[in-house]
Formats: sequence, C-alpha cells, structure tokens
Amino acid sequence: VKMNNLDGVTIYAEGATITQNGENPIIFTSNGSTASNITIIGGTWNAGAVDLPAFRFYGNAQNITLSNLAVKNSLNAGIRFKESSNVTLANVISSENGGYGVVFENVAGVNVSNSAFSKSTSGVAFKSCTGDLSVTFTDCTNNSESGILVTDCPQITINDCNLNKNEGGLRISGATGKISLSRNNMKNNAGMGIRIFDCTGDVAYSKNYAYDNGKTGISMENCTGVVSLYRVNAKRNGDCGFTVTKSTNIKINK
Repeated sequence: VKMNNLDGVTIYAEGATITQNGENPIIFTSNGSTASNITIIGGTWNAGAVDLPAFRFYGNAQNITLSNLAVKNSLNAGIRFKESSNVTLANVISSENGGYGVVFENVAGVNVSNSAFSKSTSGVAFKSCTGDLSVTFTDCTNNSESGILVTDCPQITINDCNLNKNEGGLRISGATGKISLSRNNMKNNAGMGIRIFDCTGDVAYSKNYAYDNGKTGISMENCTGVVSLYRVNAKRNGDCGFTVTKSTNIKINK
C-alpha cells in the first residue's frame, strides 16, 4: 500500500496476517513524498523473506504511529524510517529479520514503548536522529549485534529496558546532548553490557544492571561531558565490571 501524499489514514488489522507479495514493502512512502497522521493498529505483518522491510516510511512522513502489531521475516530491516518526524511505536514486536528490528535514520522525535525486538542484527537502531528520542519498557534480546544501537544522535533516554543475550547490550557513540539511562538490564550478552564512546554530552546513569556479560559490563571511552553514575551494578562479567578510558568528569555515587 503506497501512502504517498496522504493525511489522516488509520488501518485496523487486528487478527489479520498480511504477507508481502510484490516489489514493494507492505506499507510504504517514497523518497520525496509527504504523508502525515498515519496510524496502523494490529495485525501480523510478514515480509515474506524478501529483501524489503514490512513497513518503510521515507520522505517527509509526519506523525506516524504503529501499535499492537507484529512484524517478522524480512531479509532487510523489519521496519525502516528515514527523514520522518514524530514517530511512535507502542506494543510492537519485530523479529527474525536479516537487518534491524527497527531503524530510524535522520528522524526527528521517536518514542518506542512496551515493545520487543529479537533475532535481528540490532533490535533498535538510531542513526543521526534529532529531537526527543526515547525507548522505554522494551525488550531487545537474541540479536546478532546490539540490543540498542545509537549513532550520532544528540540525546536519548532509555529506561526500564531488557537488553539481554545479544552480541552487545547497548552501544552509543557520537552523542552531543544528554544520555539518560535508568533501570535497564544488560545481561548475558556475548560482548559488553554497555559501551558509550566518543560522546561530548552528559551521561546520567542510574540503577542499571550489567551482569554476566562476556566482556566488560560498562565501558566509557573518550567521553568529555559530565558522567554521573548512581548505583552502578556490574557483576560477574568476563572482563572488568566498569572501565573508563580517556574520559573526564566521572562522578560515581552510591
């Protein structure tokens, strides 16, 4: 379904299974197009084991909401957004994809909540995004790379998430604004639980748990902002519990 130049569309698909058939994603907008106020509720969306996302929103797509639905079986990303704004994912499952569970590229404003991303490369990926970015109450597990990957985004909030049994739990690089991490679990990852590097913004880290990871539990590398750590919990990791390399302004509180 091409959604180019549409405004105010809601698709209800509760109880339905929709399988990709053709040369385009199941739901998509094109580069250079506009779309706004698009809501998709419910359904199992099967990408059909082809090199296309199930959902792809390119161009000036604004106010996009996906809720109470499942996406699976893409050789590409399950869900892909590029140059969109004000995107909400709530109660979304994306699994068994050849690329990311969901990827946001140059997107302004993202809220992901109460969702699950598994058996993909990285569960959730942010690349060069702006505005308020948040992931809350979400599970990213059994991915071949990171549970959550954040690259070159000014700021992000990640709270109450389980990032377990991936290659790495959480990887953030190039952040220039505030990184806020609270009450997350990073456990049983093959590599590091948390790796934050090459960031110039501040980091607020509270009550996170990095246990039983194959390498370092928490690593801060080349971070020049103020890093405030409260209740650091890093146990039984393969290397160190917590490492700091070429970083300044580290404050650790009980």
